[in-house]
Amino acid sequence: MKNKDSKKNPGPEKQQYKKYLPYVLFIIIGFALYAQTLQFGYSSLDDEPIIVQNSTYLSKISNSLDVFRRDAFLSPKGEFYRPLQSLSFIINSQISGTEAWSYHLGNLLLFIIVISLLYYYLQQNGVSKTIALFGSLVLLIHPLAAHFVCWIPARGDLLLAIFILFSAIVFNKYLLDNRITFAVAHAIFFLLALFAKETAVMFIPIGIFFIYQIRKSDRGRTILLFTCIWAVDLIIYFLLRYSVFLELPSQNFGVGVFVKNLPSVFEMFGKIFIPYPVSPLPHIHTVPVIIGLVLFIVLFSAAFYKFRANRSTVVLALLWFLCFILPPLAFRSSYADFGYEYLEHRVILPAMGLFFLFIPVQKSFEAWLKKYKYYVLIPTAGLGFFTFTHAGIYSNPKSFFQAAINADPQNAFANYQLGCLTFGEENYEEAITYYKRAVDIAPSESDFWNALAALYFNLNNQDKALNCFLESLKHNPDNWQTLRNLGTLYNSRNDFATANMYYTKSLALTPNKVLILGDRANTKYLSGDYAGALNDCNTALKIQPDALDVLITQAKALLKSDQIDKALTVLINAERLSPEDLEILFYKGVAQVNLHHEIEGLLNIRTAADRGFQPAVEYLHTNPK
Repeated sequence: MKNKDSKKNPGPEKQQYKKYLPYVLFIIIGFALYAQTLQFGYSSLDDEPIIVQNSTYLSKISNSLDVFRRDAFLSPKGEFYRPLQSLSFIINSQISGTEAWSYHLGNLLLFIIVISLLYYYLQQNGVSKTIALFGSLVLLIHPLAAHFVCWIPARGDLLLAIFILFSAIVFNKYLLDNRITFAVAHAIFFLLALFAKETAVMFIPIGIFFIYQIRKSDRGRTILLFTCIWAVDLIIYFLLRYSVFLELPSQNFGVGVFVKNLPSVFEMFGKIFIPYPVSPLPHIHTVPVIIGLVLFIVLFSAAFYKFRANRSTVVLALLWFLCFILPPLAFRSSYADFGYEYLEHRVILPAMGLFFLFIPVQKSFEAWLKKYKYYVLIPTAGLGFFTFTHAGIYSNPKSFFQAAINADPQNAFANYQLGCLTFGEENYEEAITYYKRAVDIAPSESDFWNALAALYFNLNNQDKALNCFLESLKHNPDNWQTLRNLGTLYNSRNDFATANMYYTKSLALTPNKVLILGDRANTKYLSGDYAGALNDCNTALKIQPDALDVLITQAKALLKSDQIDKALTVLINAERLSPEDLEILFYKGVAQVNLHHEIEGLLNIRTAADRGFQPAVEYLHTNPK
């Protein structure tokens, strides 16, 4: 017979089971909102340049340590250092190559870990289970978190949040238990947080604040211990970071940039409470800034006045928010004035600090939640539905940039990107419309004029193309892409001297650029400067031995220079790289004929002609034998 009290007093096993229910709930809701992302592709904002264009590098697990010697875009030098992000992408590459689903799954799983750690950390700091669960769920379903999960390059911020929370948890455990293993664990997690993103350094003032709040008798010794830990971690970080460091231009980094970006703090703060409008590429607007500023002043002023006995809690909330929201303000994108001035997911980690404000009122707030729980469920469900639908804009590049335009029609960068996408789809009229909008909104942006010019050139409207290229150079005389494109335009007009001049100017700005060396080599070949063409080819092939177009130009220049044996060797090597290339087949045949291998050579030339390669057809017409 069962004990009558068994229903009233659940046993230890059931109590243990209930302890994990919140984490199961995070998984269920997380997947309900974001499982759709597993079918999404890339947004084309940073993710394709990082993942697709570096697919060979990421596919090699042996590069797992080399990522600590590369920037966020996997270049030897750069402004941003995200080795843990790069390492995580190597893991994803082993699973799905360049297919986006595993990268999206990785972001989703990491986000669920972030929410789970937040739930634990809030309780560790005196927040009740009910309030910790409520706060974690709000952050889980918040629309601003969509960019955190759906945009793959937010991986660095996800890893930052995870290791900041881990390091904060073990830091508190040391302060309470005084066990050295927790100090060692903090050293490891803090270093990993730094390798996720340099913003992690801002945990130091938060840590000092905790020391002063918790440790009464041995503050000096504790501060000395963690000062040593933080110093060692920072030395390790900077030694590795220094090898990759590339100084940012003054217009993109510094105090002036920080001041210019400062209003975004209040816009983001306001969006925590009124998440509208949300955009993948937000721009600072006056009304949301004013709303956010008013909310910021009212909330913290009221908290300082109301919670006089708990002002340290208010200071902690404010300190946490400011420490993690302010550092990114020191950088401003080149497209900020007409593209995006901040990214919404960067408010998630700072927003976690606001939950400390619940501590002084959690009993009354819990009572309120119990009384009005059904009324709370309705807006909560509505918020979750809004987040679910908002996440859909990340499904493909066109919906991503169109959403940015819907939120702000004056977003020139989004119009430009849609122009690039429709150009790639050969929808030229639509591409012209987007490019024209971009240059109308931002007439001084050189890249936008260059893109419009390239489209006109592709449509064989050389006069419009030339005018747009010159407009591009007017705004930026050092735009190497425009200079290169002008070289291509003049090359098509057989004005080889002018083409060579523009290619040379472009190379002066980007020395050893294989693409431009190959272009200039081809121009020199067409102008009859075979020695100059071979010189450029040799330089390019030292940098990239498998540059196919350069190998073909080299072979053609060798043929014209009567170095037939060398030409044939080059063509055989090129054929290994591209066995079906008809140009290689044709010139290989020409080389074989010149070396008196007529039967084999003519067979290759006829094969190329039969497949429609026009120079081969003309060769057979002028050499009927």
